[in-house]
This record gives sequence, structure tokens and C-alpha cells, in this order.
Amino acid sequence: MRNYVSTYDPFFDLFFRGTERNNHNYIMDTDVLDKKDKYEMRINVGNTKKEDIKLSLENGYLTVNITTSQDADENEEYIFRERTTSHHARSYYLGEYVTMKDVSAKLENDVLYIYIKKVSEEEANKDKYIQIQ
Repeated sequence: MRNYVSTYDPFFDLFFRGTERNNHNYIMDTDVLDKKDKYEMRINVGNTKKEDIKLSLENGYLTVNITTSQDADENEEYIFRERTTSHHARSYYLGEYVTMKDVSAKLENDVLYIYIKKVSEEEANKDKYIQIQ
């Protein structure tokens, strides 16, 4: 049997795409902590401004969207400039009983903190029925 050398070398693939991949690997690394009455998510968002982050909650999924872009400085005369625009999104399943009022968030030191109140099925169903007095 002949010994064939593969023409595909993953080193070159990673080398040429390495810059792009390494710059964005830190985006959305997530830690989840179990606090007494809530969960705390710590999401690494890098050097992202608060106004570039959008949080949504639909069908039990919390989605974090980050859109960033670099604008040209109007006071400079560029001969050549590459501006980058990037979009990152990640969804987390929180459960069907979690509502918007159960979630809060803050951005501090390049980390997005999201707090999710622990909600049981019984607690969630209390809001669905009208109490008779």
C-alpha cells in the first residue's frame, strides 16, 4: 500500500485564520454560580460598551447579542484602513417559568453580570390564576 501525504495541513488553516479567531475567543465565555435565591451568570464581553449589548427573553431562552463596529476618525486622512464590525450571539435556556421581571443585569469591568431569580413551577403558576376572596 502506498503512503500518501495529505495536502491538508490544519496548521496553515489556523495560522491564516488565527488572528480573527484569537481576537474573538474571549467573547461570551460564561460562568454560572448558584446563589441562595438566584443564579448569577458572568459573561465575558471584552471591551464592549453597554449600548452594544442587547438582552432578550423569549420562550425560556435568554439571548445575549453583541454588535460592535469601529468608526473612522473624521479628523484623520486615511490612505488605507480596515474597520471591523462584529456580531456575537449566544442563547441560554432558563426555563419556561422565568419572566423578564425575574432577570436583571449589569456591566462591570468587561463582565456582564446577569441575575436570574429562582422560580419554581408552583410560584410561576400562582400568577396565572385569580384568587377568589
